[in-house]
Amino acid sequence: MPSLKIEIQKSLAAGGIAEEKIAFSPHFATQVLVRGFTLKQMLRDKVSALLDRVEIRDAFDLGFWLGEVWI
Repeated sequence: MPSLKIEIQKSLAAGGIAEEKIAFSPHFATQVLVRGFTLKQMLRDKVSALLDRVEIRDAFDLGFWLGEVWI
């Protein structure tokens, strides 16, 4: 069975720009208000991670993120 890893941090990184968002699922009736990074901040973080760590998961994350946002 496939697995899914989810990482939740309760504090923002220094200098992170956040906004309130609604988390929802088509399979569950309850919606939740959460604070999350802006799209601009996420792009900065993904590019920075790719340049700093040079791990394949960072390239995958960036490619997936760009595909979801720009398509």
